[in-house]
Amino acid sequence: MGRQVVRLLAVLFLSLLVMTGCDSKSGGSTNGNGDTNPYEGRATLSGEVKFDGLSSSDRSLLSSDSSERVISGRSLFSAPDAQELVVLFVVNEEGELKPTGISCSISGSSYTCPNIADGHTYVVRYLRKVQDGRVLELRTNAAVPKNATSAQAGVDPVTTLVVDAIVRAVQEAISGTRATADLVHEIMESVKSAVESSVRTLVSQGVIAIPSMVAQTTEDLETLAGISSENARVSEVSGSVLSDSNVSTYIGAARSSAQSAMLANMTHAEIIRTIFAQMMDDGGAPEWMVLFLADRYTASLPDSLKTVGSLSESIGDTLFLDLEDGELQWRGWDDNITEGELAALLTEVNTSMQSPSTGGALAKAKEAIVNYHTLRAKENKTEADLKELAHFPVIVGELFPKSFAENMTPDTEFQNLGQAVVYVIYLVDIFAQEAIYDELKDKVPYREALRDFHPFDFNPEFIFIDLGLNSQTAANYPGVFLDHVEIRSERLWMEGSDGEVSALRASFGLSAAAWLFDSPESVTATLTYPKEGGTTGTVDLLLDMDDSDGSWIDVQLEPWAQQEEDVVTDFRSGTYTLRVTVDGEAHTFTLHDVFVLGGVDASPRLTSPRAYPKWYSGIDEEEYQAEWEAFTTSGGPTIFAPNSGEKLERPTFRWEGADLSSLELPENIRAGYRIHLSRFYLPGEAEGDTTDEKMRWCWEQEDWRKCNQEIYNSWWDDRVIFANSFTLPVSLPESSEGEEYHVGVTLVLIDRNTGREVAQGGDSHTSFTVGTPDIPSDETEVTFSAAVQLGQGQSELPQQLKLALIGEKWSEVDGSQVSTIGAVPVDSVGEASLTVSLGEINASLNNREHLSLVLFVDENSNGAFDHWTPDSAGEPVYWADRWIWVERWGDFRISADGGEAGFASLKITSEGENTLSGFKFTLY
Repeated sequence: MGRQVVRLLAVLFLSLLVMTGCDSKSGGSTNGNGDTNPYEGRATLSGEVKFDGLSSSDRSLLSSDSSERVISGRSLFSAPDAQELVVLFVVNEEGELKPTGISCSISGSSYTCPNIADGHTYVVRYLRKVQDGRVLELRTNAAVPKNATSAQAGVDPVTTLVVDAIVRAVQEAISGTRATADLVHEIMESVKSAVESSVRTLVSQGVIAIPSMVAQTTEDLETLAGISSENARVSEVSGSVLSDSNVSTYIGAARSSAQSAMLANMTHAEIIRTIFAQMMDDGGAPEWMVLFLADRYTASLPDSLKTVGSLSESIGDTLFLDLEDGELQWRGWDDNITEGELAALLTEVNTSMQSPSTGGALAKAKEAIVNYHTLRAKENKTEADLKELAHFPVIVGELFPKSFAENMTPDTEFQNLGQAVVYVIYLVDIFAQEAIYDELKDKVPYREALRDFHPFDFNPEFIFIDLGLNSQTAANYPGVFLDHVEIRSERLWMEGSDGEVSALRASFGLSAAAWLFDSPESVTATLTYPKEGGTTGTVDLLLDMDDSDGSWIDVQLEPWAQQEEDVVTDFRSGTYTLRVTVDGEAHTFTLHDVFVLGGVDASPRLTSPRAYPKWYSGIDEEEYQAEWEAFTTSGGPTIFAPNSGEKLERPTFRWEGADLSSLELPENIRAGYRIHLSRFYLPGEAEGDTTDEKMRWCWEQEDWRKCNQEIYNSWWDDRVIFANSFTLPVSLPESSEGEEYHVGVTLVLIDRNTGREVAQGGDSHTSFTVGTPDIPSDETEVTFSAAVQLGQGQSELPQQLKLALIGEKWSEVDGSQVSTIGAVPVDSVGEASLTVSLGEINASLNNREHLSLVLFVDENSNGAFDHWTPDSAGEPVYWADRWIWVERWGDFRISADGGEAGFASLKITSEGENTLSGFKFTLY
């Protein structure tokens, strides 16, 4: 159960699963086949199509199309042969557009959709062919209220952005799963005003520009009218809208409403599983726990858990007790604390948690629950109200009615086991540390005992003991249960491969009630997986002891930990079979229709900031090097200028969507994206004063977090992004010397039925900095200083000894190709300083891979280093003990590595001492 405990806080707010429902709106007519169209009725929807704010490129296409249509001011006038259509769609239970089959007409600048059902929110799509292979599409969101006979909705470029953002907001609110039609309608209406306001504000402020509404297509208008299209440019803007703090608040509140609506129809077992779904990131509790708790749900609660006070006391005891070898042990953090002192500590802890006074944990829980219900009932909710609703765990509020919470005292009895379990999780996770530590931190001898206290030390297995689970009752839940399944692929570089390969990763969580009291002595496991052509393969799995404790055992296929010959790369989607042998007893689990993304590098590509070139299977090394050359010559990593003092407020990240055309995704799979951002920084405790010394210290640390700060990760709040951009909800401070930000976007595939992530595709990552770019000109000069010393047997420096900076390129065909960038004589004491311009360096690097500093004897006095070739002996040469790299990563740096002087890096600036020293030569 260790896995459940440590993830309490991180996943307490995970979304509940949204279940499919049916459409209950009025309307509908029957066709000749007896089928009913629920969108036919007696209402009429109409409005005007306008082009206000359309991009100049789109307007030019329409203007050139004067034979079919003339644009005048805000209206458009139709010619008889104009190729245009208006079609009516709705947002279905999956948050996607689907056609209604309703015919609409357009005359001049007006459209009309007659005979439609009331009580629905529609999406009007205006389609216009502007050139062969190009179609303009505008949309609007139109609600037809219940019992209304008419409704109006204008269509323009801004409403098009609004529709796209609303549709994606629905997808985020229902977590990528299916919902009821009523719930989708409710979400659309609840977020509409926030989305519209955000779009119009961002457009007016110039934060977002109206993108092109014209798309290339090979389909005719009639075909397009029957399918849902997607405009990547519009999707990119939608991402900025959805990550607006106000819109995010409304989406979070809408998700909260969706969760509460689901709980009313859940069975006891479903409620229990939902409780644990918020504790564990695999979406459920061990099966034996669900069975055991379901049995206890309808039975009377044990006396030890009947009241708030008795359960609080159990929680307090559990915080300081550990289950070891089936026996409860005292858990103390300090050898100086006696059992008697710890018993006194427990008494104070339990008193604190039960205290009905203002500072008690119970009082805080009551206040939070009552406030939740008050906000839910409030008609005109403020943004602060919505934020509170969005972040409060819905299951707590829904299982505790307002009247129950208002009257809750230590003597109040719980109404059911669900309340008791939720009370344990919520109280410990939210209030335990504050209530206990703040109450007792200044009391001796408790201070040391609480020094490293965390509420995650709570062991929920003790509650099962309190509920009456023992080795005898555990026998009522026999067998081994498969509770956690993760089968996916990841990109892996292997020795001898042409690049990255798709490697299979699998993890399975096994549990048994009996293991809580008697851990198994031996566990082995194999996985049989499908291969191309209908064949199968089998691989041994590893036992992960770090994730295996209590009633839980984890077996896994870990590409990074397996022997290379056991790395699985030839897998396909299909049926997977897990065979586990526990203490000689075999268990088989068959998993049908498993979808695994393998063999395809389905990756997004960051466009802002610029993405690092990605190495992938099949790419030629020269092509990869060419991509890096293009990356560096374009400026390397992006530098974002601060837009508020020394900070970058709300940066927006943009990416091109992954190409999924070759994946043949099953119907139940939906694609989305996750984003993560961190900051690499140089902490004060790093050894040394210089940037290079601090960076070396960071690289040497075993714990990467000492120099890497996580800023945002959409896995934290279980947010899947269904757009091609994301605006960070926080600001980023200006980068100091040596510091940079790292961002990555990953393709994820979501099961529409469960909302669980079933696969990860490729990712796109890069680094960037925040600051004012300082790119020196070509005239900026750099000096390389070198010293020459004589070796054994040498008495004087050779005549014509010179120091040269050369550009060198190697190829298998032509060997080493060298050009001289600059050369100067070495003086009588063996010192030389060579100064060259960045323009000269850049000219050489256009067709050279790296630079070298060499000593050579200019025998022919031509001032250039004549390198050895198959046709020439060349001139005598001495190589430096350090290699040189030129990096154009937003700024311009020259670095040298190796030799006695170690690593050195010089940031070249237009003003400054641009000198790189420490190059040594020894003549023998």
